[in-house]
Amino acid sequence: SHGLYNTRYLGRSTEAEEREGFALEEKICRRHTGAAPRGLLGPCVTNSPWTMDIIAQAGMTYHADWVHDDIPVPIATRKGKLVSVPYNYDINDGPALEGHFDAAYLVEGCIAQFDRLLAESGTDGGKVFCLALHTYLMGQP
Repeated sequence: SHGLYNTRYLGRSTEAEEREGFALEEKICRRHTGAAPRGLLGPCVTNSPWTMDIIAQAGMTYHADWVHDDIPVPIATRKGKLVSVPYNYDINDGPALEGHFDAAYLVEGCIAQFDRLLAESGTDGGKVFCLALHTYLMGQP
């Protein structure tokens, strides 16, 4: 998810407003899927100083806003641990297809990254292949 609105950056909210927003997101998610979200990608890939604490307290287990190496890392919070699952802009259909590159370039990049991660995974465990897809670019609402 990108939150309720992809244009409401988390760093602009108070802690109480952010908690309220996450509670509403959970309610909407439960109504449509029957389950609470297990993690999130923040609005416009943002977070605040208290985002990790709030989502851990809500029972979520991962956060996906940080662009970092291809290995999940633990995040300490007041409630316990979360896991940061790496996000990726290199093979992300948003930047790639919104006027910068074409679909063939994106596919070529995906194959190259997958092959690289597969080759590296034999030495130190699995890697995360993050392929961000946006349905509005595929003709879906």
